[in-house]
Amino acid sequence: MKISDTSPIAKQLLGFPGRMISHSKSLGPATAVWNAQIVNAKGKAVWAGDIDIEKSREQILQLAKQLGPLYILPESGKSTYDALVMVKQNKIWIDDNFANYIRVKSSRKVLKTKGGTGNRHQNRPSGITQKGE
Repeated sequence: MKISDTSPIAKQLLGFPGRMISHSKSLGPATAVWNAQIVNAKGKAVWAGDIDIEKSREQILQLAKQLGPLYILPESGKSTYDALVMVKQNKIWIDDNFANYIRVKSSRKVLKTKGGTGNRHQNRPSGITQKGE
């Protein structure tokens, strides 16, 4: 995706395309999609860069209100079928595999930083629904 192809509303809500939210994927947030590409229902790219689904929740929902259904693809994603996240009808839906990744990474952080029990539901992202629920 060329920077000039970025949707102006996406740039306004999410920031400059190509942004990095952490220099380390292993130390970054569990709900991050690295080198993500956000595409609309027609598969046209509207923004690209690192995005934290939980932290940018409101901006993602606002963008979907403006542009319609959105799909957040990983850097290797080729089409909406590869989406880790779907934003539709004022809800954010996450793919089962991505949900499991978030649970595992969150539980590891709990163990490392808080000496917690590793309860996988303890750090579940708020306001984000897993497909099938």
